[in-house]
Amino acid sequence: MPKMSANLKQNGVIVLENQKDYMKKYIVDALFKLMDDYDYNEVKIVDITQRAGVSRATFYRNFKTKEDIIKYYFDYNTTQFALRKGISLAKELIIMTSSSMYLTCC
Repeated sequence: MPKMSANLKQNGVIVLENQKDYMKKYIVDALFKLMDDYDYNEVKIVDITQRAGVSRATFYRNFKTKEDIIKYYFDYNTTQFALRKGISLAKELIIMTSSSMYLTCC
């Protein structure tokens, strides 16, 4: 597992970034790397945890199912895109993406 980077606050105190965000990133990356070689339905949670270098407990603290990983990925990236384009657009895109994803994915 890669080391977490440290950020300097304005007052000079070194603070690690949110560890939960790092764990989610490792898990998301692991699923997508596994999907390069295997069909989504063939990938098991144990495969994801081994590839990400995290325990099953860590997986379940962050996600309930594989589907939650996909939802998180799209919600996160949609939010990031929308925030770059303006906050009013962000709300519309999040609602649209979440609604359509739940209809098509789960």
